[in-house]
Amino acid sequence: MEEMYQDVTITPIRRLAAEPFMYRLLVYGKKPNLWTTPGIYSTPEKVLASFAPPLCVEYQTQILDTLRDGKEVKIRLNDSIQ
Repeated sequence: MEEMYQDVTITPIRRLAAEPFMYRLLVYGKKPNLWTTPGIYSTPEKVLASFAPPLCVEYQTQILDTLRDGKEVKIRLNDSIQ
């Protein structure tokens, strides 16, 4: 049986420049296994904590750096889990 992996997009969002970012996590693709919970998270760390199994450390570091710079992240889960 072929294992399917989803594509994930994490987008920093905020309504006003003075507000802190929130992080919208979207999951695309077929889902025999859902590796994370789509939704809006208050911190990048909470986004990363939603993945099971956890993302590999290299991906976590890269994602945190990108989100802290206010940029969107797109990943394919087949290369990113431990």
